[in-house]
Amino acid sequence: MGNLLERWLQLGISCSAHDTIILWDGSMTSGMADCPTKEMARLLEIARNRLSTVLAFSKNTSLRFSGFKLTDYAKQAEPPCLLHIKDLPEASCPIINLGDIYIAKLTHGVCSFRLDIDKKIPYEQAMDAVQSLLGNDLLIQSYPETLRLAHIYSTFTATEVIGIQRFIAHQYGLKIVTRPNVRRMLFGPFGKGAETKK
Repeated sequence: MGNLLERWLQLGISCSAHDTIILWDGSMTSGMADCPTKEMARLLEIARNRLSTVLAFSKNTSLRFSGFKLTDYAKQAEPPCLLHIKDLPEASCPIINLGDIYIAKLTHGVCSFRLDIDKKIPYEQAMDAVQSLLGNDLLIQSYPETLRLAHIYSTFTATEVIGIQRFIAHQYGLKIVTRPNVRRMLFGPFGKGAETKK
């Protein structure tokens, strides 16, 4: 549900923004059930047609080389630094990278991030977008402040979650059923471990 809402918001921004930088949280990897290639390609095409450039920052990546995370290779680099990752082996499953992959260390500090930039835009436009980001957004530990604030403001508080649940339950006549906490049932007050969701 969260990914569906995120794609809907990305579509709205791609359709309304013109000649700007659009920041995404995550990669441009598609082909999974929650991220169909056709939909992500459409979002990127809409942004391109409106002269916008999408930059997608990933806090974590599973991509490795010689046993090290790709982000580890930029630790000693002098910022701002972009390390272009080319010729990755093709995945055996239907996963497709719609972006060129970079490792970005944009400021001093210990952090570097995976940065995906739309493959179908010219290299010069991609570099101009990164330079514009450097000149127009506050970057803390190489991460754009705009994305940091988006994370902070897009997280619902416990009170907001309860309010949303009550509204939906009232609006659609649903009954909220609480999940039993097996740890609490078995161990009483000593069952303080997190209940895993499956």
